[in-house]
Amino acid sequence: MPAFRSPLLFLRRLLNCHTLGAHLCEIPVSSNVIKDRFYPTRAVPNANVNNLDLLITNLAQENCAEVTEVSKVTSVEYLKKICSRLKQPISTDISVKILSRFAELANEVGDIQLIIDYIKTGLLVELEKTLKTEQLNINSTVEAMSAVISLKLFEDPIFDTLIASLQRHFSTDLFSASVSPIIRLALLLSKNKVQLPDDLSQKMREWLQLKASEIIEPKDIVSVIICWNKNDRWFNMFVERAKGSISLMSLSELVDLIASLANNSSRPPHILRLICSALEQNKGNLMVNPLITLAKSAAKLQLMDGRIRRIIADQVVSNMESVSKWSQINAIVDPMAKLRIGHIQAWSTVATWMKNNLGSATTAELSYAVHWCAIAGKGDLIQDAARHLCKMLISTSITNSSKALLSSVYALAICDQLSPQLSQIILQPSFVTNILEGLTGFRKLMVITTIAQIQLYVKKFLSTSCERTFVNISDLMQLSSIAVNDMALKLRYGKSEEANVAYFHSLLHKLVPVNSHTLPPNLTEDGIFINALVKLDIEENRFVPLNHFSNSKVPHLAVIYLSWKDRVSPCNDFDKAALVGPILLNSRLLKAKGFVPVFFSQDDFDSSAPLKKQFAVIKAKLEEAANVNQ
Repeated sequence: MPAFRSPLLFLRRLLNCHTLGAHLCEIPVSSNVIKDRFYPTRAVPNANVNNLDLLITNLAQENCAEVTEVSKVTSVEYLKKICSRLKQPISTDISVKILSRFAELANEVGDIQLIIDYIKTGLLVELEKTLKTEQLNINSTVEAMSAVISLKLFEDPIFDTLIASLQRHFSTDLFSASVSPIIRLALLLSKNKVQLPDDLSQKMREWLQLKASEIIEPKDIVSVIICWNKNDRWFNMFVERAKGSISLMSLSELVDLIASLANNSSRPPHILRLICSALEQNKGNLMVNPLITLAKSAAKLQLMDGRIRRIIADQVVSNMESVSKWSQINAIVDPMAKLRIGHIQAWSTVATWMKNNLGSATTAELSYAVHWCAIAGKGDLIQDAARHLCKMLISTSITNSSKALLSSVYALAICDQLSPQLSQIILQPSFVTNILEGLTGFRKLMVITTIAQIQLYVKKFLSTSCERTFVNISDLMQLSSIAVNDMALKLRYGKSEEANVAYFHSLLHKLVPVNSHTLPPNLTEDGIFINALVKLDIEENRFVPLNHFSNSKVPHLAVIYLSWKDRVSPCNDFDKAALVGPILLNSRLLKAKGFVPVFFSQDDFDSSAPLKKQFAVIKAKLEEAANVNQ
């Protein structure tokens, strides 16, 4: 490549000057002007003109070849070799293409810091010098700016140079701008939380709104949805426009779309159904990070569609070999538990990974993973991890926050791996006082019931027994038992199940009258909410009145109504519906006290069936439980 660079425009002008001079010199002086005008003398070829033209052509071809070579390079090392051969000053086209290709390779190889370190050794200064002195067109400016943002060069002079160029174009020249590159730039700005000057940001937004009718590509529609928030009227317009493109979207675009909806807490049912259907049809394999994004988004939207839960579970199984960090495994088990995924193979795969990587886990990381596995009712699969966590907590519990320690101890109780030494830390009056400080209402009740259940676990399953009760729910709540029971009912079921549980109570109380043959729904002193406590004498075929409970030898039947949150759902024909961890623990604790848990759910009742049949369902379940234990 020549050691200098002559702008093509200058050379073209120079060529024109030489050509004009040559023609003027070759026109003979003649009185016959008409003849000279229509029959000019033939120009004599000029060697200087030919040399200049050849030089321009060679420079253009060489520049084009280098741009093509940079565009097609497939490795960072080879791109470095190309850059080392370039002579300064580097042309504008090549400068833009080098930035763009480095950004693309950084995304492909995933080692962005290595590329940034190389660029900053001197190449970036030369590139910035070129971009500052040359007049970039709008499309080159947008391409270079996108690359700079992708490479996270926000603090370098090149960023300010491109901002100035972008401001100039948005003020004077936008007719030649392409829609897709500017949308991509807006997306990169949004994802990297880069703030443009207010006036420039407003102009870009207004321009995109003016171009709304031209935004038809699926990836552009998804990008616009990501850039705008739910409060913007344009957000809902593009969400509706996405409806017609969902079936054409790639797997990554579908993940980006559902993530954007989740970030904006937007749950349009028809759009979510279409996304689930498209994900089911798309047989592609997700990488770990997109899988985490999909799982987190589905959990945030409470998207309990069986298709997406099955997709997440299958992807967990196929991607587990690519999981390398505890932060990734925690980002997977959290949404799996919240989505009530019961895919046993997926959970077994997670448990195996945890067992194989215990040595690299911090206490906080292992606590988090064990907690969510326990909540999902998979404590039996993580026994090694739970035992390891118990040992770690004994040595580090003093430094842990009270809330985190209580959560971990409760998870260990669910896994049946709680030690006496660790449990006594939770049951100390000073710990109880400390953790309840500043808490009120439902949060306070939740903590108290958790401690009460741990206390009962210690009494019934550990050799170290509590000599006295440290936790009295009514005293700590400083409310009447009626108020506490009402709060416990709302805490247990929430608004979503309020109508279903009320209907169940109405049926149960018609069959077993409240206050005469059963207690109203209540929170026991051990922190377990039961919907009814009854005694059924099979021999006499009657429910035992409350005032005869003490004289009757038939077992107590603890009636528990299950909400949808209390069960994990099967994802295939090999899985079975199962209870979540807290319900499993409650069941074990009730059995340890001599009660017989009897579970009901909405699945047991057909609203269109006659009341007589619904009463029969309740009676049959109670009789079955009583028969087994009499």
